Amino acid sequence: MYKNIVLLFSTILVFFCISCVPNKSQTEKISYWDTARKGANYFNDMPSEKWFEEAQKNNITLVRMTYDKWQTKEMDFLIGNADEYKGLIQEDLDFLIEQLDLADKYGIKIILVPLTVPGARWSQNNNQKIDGRLWQDFKYHEQTAQFWYDLAKTLKDHPAIIGYNIINEPFPEKFYGKQTHWTGDFLTWYSSVKDTAGDLNLFYKTVINKIRTVDKKTTIVLDSGLHATPWAIGYLSKQECDNILYSFHMYEPYDFTTQKINNGQFSYNGEVFINDLKETEYLDKAYLVEFLSRINTWSKKNNIDSNRILVGEFGISREVVGAEHYMKDLIRIFNENSWHWLFYSFQEDSWHSWDYQLGSKKVPFKYWEYTENNTLEENRESLYNLVENTPIWDVLTEELNKTNN
Repeated sequence: MYKNIVLLFSTILVFFCISCVPNKSQTEKISYWDTARKGANYFNDMPSEKWFEEAQKNNITLVRMTYDKWQTKEMDFLIGNADEYKGLIQEDLDFLIEQLDLADKYGIKIILVPLTVPGARWSQNNNQKIDGRLWQDFKYHEQTAQFWYDLAKTLKDHPAIIGYNIINEPFPEKFYGKQTHWTGDFLTWYSSVKDTAGDLNLFYKTVINKIRTVDKKTTIVLDSGLHATPWAIGYLSKQECDNILYSFHMYEPYDFTTQKINNGQFSYNGEVFINDLKETEYLDKAYLVEFLSRINTWSKKNNIDSNRILVGEFGISREVVGAEHYMKDLIRIFNENSWHWLFYSFQEDSWHSWDYQLGSKKVPFKYWEYTENNTLEENRESLYNLVENTPIWDVLTEELNKTNN
């Protein structure tokens, strides 16, 4: 009896070691992140080879890419229907692989991120309605895990794939009484949802365990809660294995970075009124350093190296006054901390405010002509030639032209 117990324990220990200790192939993918990486997001409606070609020309070799805006014959691209996942849609999968092949052709590594998973359809594909079933029913945890199992099994050896970002900007908080990050107290809030379907850590654990049964080498990226706000990283749990990146997004203060809200009221460096606080803050680099200090506090507490931190998205409406200085200071902070970063976005085709090659003024009239005629992609170069100054793009180009990836 004693020998059997020892044998069983030894078997479990060996299995644990095999699961968590990286093999050669796994180590190669992990070691990619030992150097600070920089790149861009690619959330375009219409994927094209031209985009990858232009990305390569601009020294972009790491891209966080989603596919949920792409055309499909089903309700939801790749997963078929977020109401009930029954397997990958082969036609969509084939098209996705074509895009990954293009990325590899141009020497670009891809972090793949879905906007829609089972039980959480992206609001812009859902008549602007927020879908929170994932955070209220464990069956959607299991369905999402099965989806990632199926996808990882297929893509694990694709040379372009460097990361799986399980879900973009999760927001279980919105269904459990926490609407704003400015109130802080995330740890207190989390204790009220722990072990429920609203437990983001539990969700991640379910999905990670399923992926790791078929793919132990590809890095998994975990966004913090409440739309990946830096505030919510405080309750994110450290995972047992090393090939995990912990990610947050940075668009704060949102009242400043979003032109629709800012509307010329605030500039950098200067005072910004924050609606959620009903207070005015002075926005400069010192403010940004203090704001992001919570990331260092969390990483030190959890003994997580800086090269396991990813700024998955950051950006600002290009029309905001002082936007280039905001971006430059953010990048300095990211670089000083040796965090990986991905700006949003490169040659965006639906939100012109986030295409920094369009300068800082209103878009040329030709932009509307090209978008209406669906000829934007083929006319980008001539459109950009109409723009005199591109201050934010100049900041990004300077960084991208440095030794990268």
